[in-house]
Amino acid sequence: MIEVEEDTLTKRIEEIKKHARFTSRTNFEER
Repeated sequence: MIEVEEDTLTKRIEEIKKHARFTSRTNFEER
């Protein structure tokens, strides 16, 4: 159970990092 939760959390963190990177890139291009 715990391992599955950690794996899901890790994947969610990776998605957040990619989304944050994409957002930062878009904001940088807009400026």
